[in-house]
Amino acid sequence: MANHSCVAIGIDQYQFFQPLSYAQADAQALWQFLLEEARWSPDQCFLLTDTSPPIGDRSAYPTRENLLDWIDEWCQRPVSADDSLWWFFSGYGVTLDGEDYLMPSDGNPGEIADTGISVRSLFASLKESLSENILVLLDMNRSQGGQSGANVGKQTVELAKEMGIATVLSCQLDQFSHETSSLGHGLFTAVLLEGLRSTQGKTFESLVSYLRSRLPELSQHHWKPVQSPLIVMPSLASHYQLPTLPEPVRNWNGAIASDTVPAAIYNSGRDNVKDKITRQEQPPDRAIHNNAPTAASFRKMPSSTPPETNLSRAALVPVTGGNTTEIADDTPGWLSWLLLGGGAALLVALIGGVVLRNQAAFMGQQALLTPTDTNNVGSIPQTVKLQSAPYGSESQTKTVSQETQQQANQAVLDKARTLIVPNQASQFSQAIAVAQQIKPDEPLYQQAQDDIARWSGVILDLAEGRAKQGQFDKAMATAQLVPQDNQPIYNQTQQAMASWREKAQVQRTNNIIIQGAKGLIKPGQASSYNLAIRAARKVPPDQPGFAEAQQLISQWSQTIYQTAQSRASQGRLNDAIQTAALVPENTPAYTPAQKAIVQWKKKAAGTK
Repeated sequence: MANHSCVAIGIDQYQFFQPLSYAQADAQALWQFLLEEARWSPDQCFLLTDTSPPIGDRSAYPTRENLLDWIDEWCQRPVSADDSLWWFFSGYGVTLDGEDYLMPSDGNPGEIADTGISVRSLFASLKESLSENILVLLDMNRSQGGQSGANVGKQTVELAKEMGIATVLSCQLDQFSHETSSLGHGLFTAVLLEGLRSTQGKTFESLVSYLRSRLPELSQHHWKPVQSPLIVMPSLASHYQLPTLPEPVRNWNGAIASDTVPAAIYNSGRDNVKDKITRQEQPPDRAIHNNAPTAASFRKMPSSTPPETNLSRAALVPVTGGNTTEIADDTPGWLSWLLLGGGAALLVALIGGVVLRNQAAFMGQQALLTPTDTNNVGSIPQTVKLQSAPYGSESQTKTVSQETQQQANQAVLDKARTLIVPNQASQFSQAIAVAQQIKPDEPLYQQAQDDIARWSGVILDLAEGRAKQGQFDKAMATAQLVPQDNQPIYNQTQQAMASWREKAQVQRTNNIIIQGAKGLIKPGQASSYNLAIRAARKVPPDQPGFAEAQQLISQWSQTIYQTAQSRASQGRLNDAIQTAALVPENTPAYTPAQKAIVQWKKKAAGTK
């Protein structure tokens, strides 16, 4: 029997990158799906996140050292060709000199090669296992600023093709992977979970088709730029068997009476994801008698029937060949007479009640008649009919008025929706202002409120996206467009703005430090670059501007080393040695500079 194993990694909190929102939730959701729905063994599925407890005596915190240990241990486990190995990663991905890296929680953009996890080494370790069912799922967020976020995934795709490893990237090379608070997940993971439920028991090729069609659709539904998965599917991988969910109890005609649906159903506001609804499946060649309850209704409704009582097969009548099987009438004769007599008595009572209720009106009408009119009883219905006409006209007028108001409000909503332009918060704000014209006591009010809640959520998502890019002032300006109509979203927005306000102040302080460091630079003067590096190092980790400072430090250290090399090539070995010594420790150029100093010293000593 084949074994199934998975490592799910999700990192929200980084030491040197802006935090993510739902990477940890994504990893945990997949891990829970494999454990609880696919019934994979807990001993074979590992969750490594910011808050994961130790697994046995080993840390599950996703630092570089821990992740490398898990990779070595996991890939060296004895497996057979039929075993499945799944690797899921949600976090930052970067590239350096054409090499892709997955960044652990302690990954440093200034020292990518030394602090990141090479995708090449990961794939090589996976390939060393004997499993033919390897699946790599990567939801890589690109880092802010610099070139480290450009072309992330290009080498990964090349390696996957070269090594024959089935790989799914959350977006194309020229796209970005998006998160949304209305789902509580990244779009990719939300669709992945939908696909695994929808295509359960089928092949990897079925999942690929689902992802390619559903992910762009979901991104557009949430007003995000189109996001399409980038998939490498080797020929053998197309037949990989996906997890088969435990088969629920079948109903009488063989249809699965399941309480879950393949695709997750999300509300239009910002509530939690609802991925379960009640459903009753029915094959097209079967029918259930209109007056008979379904098998699912018997299962879900509390029943007063004693446990030993069996449901009659006559309650469910299949239709075959166009002939409907009729239910035999076994009612005793005495019961039929009793029902008939009771019905007649009830009819007489109703007629009597109507006469008594209208007696006063009837007698009053009789009093108005002259002796010559008493024989003309036929005029009474006409009088009653004329008296009833105004009431009917008022009701009809009210109905027409409601229909007119509904049409008018529908036009208002249609106008609001035409104003929307994806990724433009101001357009969503204008649409909300139009939808707010529909008052609480008017038709389509609830629909308008649903639209307002959804659009408010999109505005908040746009603000959060700008905050993640370090654009806190723009994020706050965007968030101010969120109205107070939906209090949960409004309160969440206010909390986010308070945090961004503090970070914006810190960012301004750090920007002053960075600009001051840049002002120390004097081209051609290596010592000025050394001073600038010292100044830039005053920007603390985990603060806005730190990534930019680290990038500048890396760049300036390389400039010092290149200046030293230039002087060495001119035969100015002593100047080169003094210049190379200015390269600070813990910079990318420090190690090569130290090696060059040793060589230049030997060469200088030999020339004396």
